[in-house]
Amino acid sequence: MQIRKPVSFVATQEPEAATLSYRDILGLDLIETSPFALVFEDGEFTANLA
Repeated sequence: MQIRKPVSFVATQEPEAATLSYRDILGLDLIETSPFALVFEDGEFTANLA
């Protein structure tokens, strides 16, 4: 059996504020930025903000 990391999808209308919250306050690594989504990861799970 393969163990998979959970992935969360979160809606935001303020990507700059979300980046500050997820990166600076929660300590997640910002691994991808695109016009469509911000992707954060901490090794245990991934959060996609769009």
